Amino acid sequence: MHATPATTAERDALADSIRDYASGNYAVAEVRHSTCTCGADRFEVQADDTEGCALRRCVACEQEHLICDSEEYWDESNAEQCFCTCEKGIFQVAVGFALVEDKTNVRWLYVGMRCVACGLAGVYADWKIDYGPSLHLMDQA
Repeated sequence: MHATPATTAERDALADSIRDYASGNYAVAEVRHSTCTCGADRFEVQADDTEGCALRRCVACEQEHLICDSEEYWDESNAEQCFCTCEKGIFQVAVGFALVEDKTNVRWLYVGMRCVACGLAGVYADWKIDYGPSLHLMDQA
């Protein structure tokens, strides 16, 4: 399955939805869009908002990637397949990162997804990062 990569407008809409969601919590300093090592940007996603973990599986090559520090919590999670309100389950994924005041560590992260079928975007999971160093998580979206 080969799909056209997200347009700039689609990526911006996803980033904006993450920033809007976070506006009542910790402000997002940076958004990183997920891309598989094969170059595709369409994923099925499983997430557990309670445990704070998410896994994306590329629909092109089926490679799985645990998002950010999800590996630490995955075995204890009750992750479920994510679906849009339109009942489709293929998404473009991005992670928004809120940083501590001196920008030396991640404080909170937000896993946002945009349904490729209908375009609806929102945050499906978010969790606190309470350790450091943690800036490396920004390379694990």
